[in-house]
Amino acid sequence: DANTLDDYEEGTWTPTLNNTGGSPSYTWQVGNYVKIGAWVWLAANVKFTVTPSGATQQAVGGLPFASKAGAGQYVGSRFEPKRGFNYDGDGLTAQIYDESTIAYLEEYVATSGTNMSSFLANEIGTTIEFRFSAFYST
Repeated sequence: DANTLDDYEEGTWTPTLNNTGGSPSYTWQVGNYVKIGAWVWLAANVKFTVTPSGATQQAVGGLPFASKAGAGQYVGSRFEPKRGFNYDGDGLTAQIYDESTIAYLEEYVATSGTNMSSFLANEIGTTIEFRFSAFYST
């Protein structure tokens, strides 16, 4: 039967903020997911301290499943800064590229010509807290 559920999974994952240029000390890293067939829904809550350095693009790492392969498979996800973000943009988003377990942060800047730019390590403070959620195919 084409409607038979053949793959259902619930679990936890360990979210991180990658490329901070420092060594994060996590207060909490809570991640949960549900996978049904080829689709994954996940959520995370993260808090940590770090001494950031450099200008590398920030990314949420540790996604439990790689996203689907192929051209045009990029997936936008929700990134909600709660504390410790020093950016002057109008909003943040996260982009999961094809075959990736990392969501790269992008800053929306309404006054720029391109409207999107990489969110960098020098735009975070020392005490960071964020929420993250995504829905994507594997």
